[in-house]
Amino acid sequence: MPERLKDILSAPIPLSVVLFLIVQTMAFVWWASAQMAAVNLHMASIDMKVEQIEKAQGSVVSHEGRIIVLEQIAGRVRDDLQEIKVILRGEKQGFLSSEDHPEFAQTPHPTRQ
Repeated sequence: MPERLKDILSAPIPLSVVLFLIVQTMAFVWWASAQMAAVNLHMASIDMKVEQIEKAQGSVVSHEGRIIVLEQIAGRVRDDLQEIKVILRGEKQGFLSSEDHPEFAQTPHPTRQ
């Protein structure tokens, strides 16, 4: 080994430098643990939001079947209304009569006799 390197390695290290390195290392560990705590907090928040989204999507899926049934019922009601309109328009124009279709005959209103 070169002589100068021996002198550098064998030189006494002041206590203040050693204490500085120890304090700096402890400060770094403290900072890193605070960062990890913040990351864990954010991860918990993200997990909670993901669970809420999944729960909301689950309710949407369960409502899809109900919506489909309601759309089918609405379609049938529309069809029935169309038939009623056709029947009423035909009767007004004289194409249908109560003799041809007794189910369409006018019955007297109970309060108007």
